[in-house]
Amino acid sequence: LFQCRTRSPLLWNARLSSWSRLEANGILLGALDVLEEAEAREEWMPGDSLILYTDGLTEARSADGGFLGEQPVREVAERLAGSHPQVIVDQIYLEVQNFTGGNLSDDLSLLVLRFQPVICVSS
Repeated sequence: LFQCRTRSPLLWNARLSSWSRLEANGILLGALDVLEEAEAREEWMPGDSLILYTDGLTEARSADGGFLGEQPVREVAERLAGSHPQVIVDQIYLEVQNFTGGNLSDDLSLLVLRFQPVICVSS
């Protein structure tokens, strides 16, 4: 995962039913001639999920100018933790649509990944 000053991805730990962030912030991509990297490692277990998103999600505004924030994203993803990642994406998007009244003023990218091990059986 390559991240340069974007929102830190959220990692859902299925065993502990808890959230954490993947923190490894580099500098803004393209700001310097030399790329400075930061590295972090995280162990994934079956059922863990990673949510990557742009600021268009958390900074989506309601009619009165309030920001959606991260909490509704966490709540939807937690409620649907065992669901297919596309279901989680769809429900988060629906949450944003309801919050903004369908008026998105920024681009929005959202990706949900779930770790599922592949079991290979040789005969």
